[in-house]
Parts: sequence; C-alpha cells; structure tokens
Amino acid sequence: MKYTFLKLKSLSFWDYQVTAWTVFYIADLMMMLNVRLVPFNECIQETIEFFIGFLLTSLLRRLYKNIQFQEMRIPVLVGLILFCSLSFAFFWYSTTLLFVGLLIPDQLRYLNTFGTGLGYTLALSMLILGWSASYFGAKFWLIWNEERGRAEQAELLAQRARLQMLRYQVNPHFLFNALNSIRALTSEDSHNAKAMITELSEFLRYSLMNRSQTEVTVKDEVDAIRHYLAIEKKRFEDKLEVEFDIDPATESCRMLSFLIHPLVENAVKHGMQASQLPLRIRLATAADGNIIRVSVSNTGMWQEGVQQGIQGTGTGMENVRARLENAFPGKHRFEISHDDSSVTVTIEIPRYEIAISEHQ
Repeated sequence: MKYTFLKLKSLSFWDYQVTAWTVFYIADLMMMLNVRLVPFNECIQETIEFFIGFLLTSLLRRLYKNIQFQEMRIPVLVGLILFCSLSFAFFWYSTTLLFVGLLIPDQLRYLNTFGTGLGYTLALSMLILGWSASYFGAKFWLIWNEERGRAEQAELLAQRARLQMLRYQVNPHFLFNALNSIRALTSEDSHNAKAMITELSEFLRYSLMNRSQTEVTVKDEVDAIRHYLAIEKKRFEDKLEVEFDIDPATESCRMLSFLIHPLVENAVKHGMQASQLPLRIRLATAADGNIIRVSVSNTGMWQEGVQQGIQGTGTGMENVRARLENAFPGKHRFEISHDDSSVTVTIEIPRYEIAISEHQ
C-alpha cells in the first residue's frame, strides 16, 4: 500500500491530465463509431472539443492552485467549483463555436441554436464538475496521506524516545544502589570492597559497550546479572544465596538490554525486607519453541505496593512493563506470582522478534 502511494505520488499532474483526456477522447470516439457511421466533420468537431477541454482544464488547474482551499469552508468551496464549472463550460462552448465556424462552417448549423447551446453548456459543466471533483479529491487524498505519514513518523520518534528514556532510568538506578553497597562495605572490609569495585567495573564496561544497543544476547545479560549479584553477595555474605539455571539454548537468543536486572534488583531489595534469611534468589531461563521464558524468584512474602514501585526510589518494575509493551504489544507475558514463602516474576517474549520490534 505504501509503495503504491509513493508510486502514484511520483506522477505529475500532466501525467494524469494527458492520460485521462486521451483515454476519454478515444473512448468517446469509439462509442460514437459503435453506434453509427460518424461523418468526418463530426470527428473533427469532437477533436476540437476535447482539445479545448484539455486546455481549459489545464487553465482551471492554475486557478485552483492559487486558492487556499484547505482554509475554505466546504459550502464555499463547493460554490466556487460550481461557478467555475458553469463559467468554463460556457467559455468551452463559445470557443468550440468559434473554431468550428472557422474550420468546418457546415457543422456550425448543428451547434448554433439556443437549445443545443444550453444542452451543450450543461453537459460540459458536468464534465468540468467531475474533473474538478477528481482534482480536489486527489489533492485531499495526497494531503491526508502526507499528514498520516508525518503522524506515523512522529509516533515512531516518540516511541524511540520513550524506550531510550526507560533504558536511561534503569542504568542510574543500578549504579545508585551498587555505589551505596560499596560505600557500606568500605569501612568494614576493604578487600571485599575492592572486589566489589572490580565487579562493578565489569558491569559498567558491559553497560558502556552496549549503550547504543537496545538488544543483547541472553548470555551477555546474564553475565551482567552475575556481576551485580557478586557485589550483593560480598555485601550480605551468608544472608544471600544465589542460584542460576540457564538453558544453553537461550544464551544466543536476543533480548532487551537491562531487562532482567530490575527484576533481580527488586528481588534483592524487597526480599531482604520480607524474607527469613538467608534470602534465596533464583534466575532461570528456558526456550520453549518460539518463546523465551525468564523467571526471577526470591524467598519472602509479596509486599503489595512496595514491590510494584509505588514506594521507594525505583521504577524498575514499571520500566520492564513499559519496555515490553513498547517492544511487543500483545505478544509478551509479564506475570507476578506469589505465595506465603516466595515471589516469582516471569517474562515470556518472542524468541526471534526482539531485534526487529524495538528497532522499528
């Protein structure tokens, strides 16, 4: 559809004008010949009429181009078209009489009567009215398509801006919490603090290397999570236990960058408040046909409102929801399940569509 529109738009007015009048002339002449044997004089008269009609509608197009029809009310525009149709039809008939009188005087007697003149003028005015309606219809159609194209482009740019904003919210959120963790440990254990800084530098290197990308492999994302949890493990020591269950079939698959991290960060932050220690966190991935399933589980009880990002400094969970909705509207699953002892967040995304969806 878009290709057809661009192809039609590339044609000029003269392409349409010459083609339409040529087809109309040939069709009218063939219709006359099909009904009866037409004298040569009538064929010449028909040719004169169509040539004048071609010139007059070309002149009328110059008139229409100079009016601000988009700013006119519909009744005013319709009235202008009717007036121009009648005026140009009368001029068309009068000019035809002039040329017929000069070139084929014998044919003039069939045209130069009041009844014939009135009928000709009305018929020609209907023809010009149809031409005018086609002209303005095409103009309004082109304008509508251009405006729709601009609206689609604006929406695309706005969507990309929203996605960038959401990604930028995730990275500082992690850095804020990681630095707080390091600060808390520096006065207690400088050796582990240095190890945490090393883990943080690895994570930041990953972040900087992928800052211009909206998608990464599952393996890269999981490796970044390992660095984050290594920092938290050094901070909480025996209070935190971590388990990874990564399906090798998912490691080369693509996913949104920094998609899992807010879930893991949320599990650590709120699990520490709601779980009997040690807090156990499990990150698992699985490939199921054309679906990638990611789940983050933590021990503890669900805290309504708190873990939804209503309280605290984070907007991580809402970012995940928004990014999934932007990338896969109607094609993803985001589910939070919980009981008295654990909370699990599960994400399902198309296995191969991610690189296409977020770049569009």
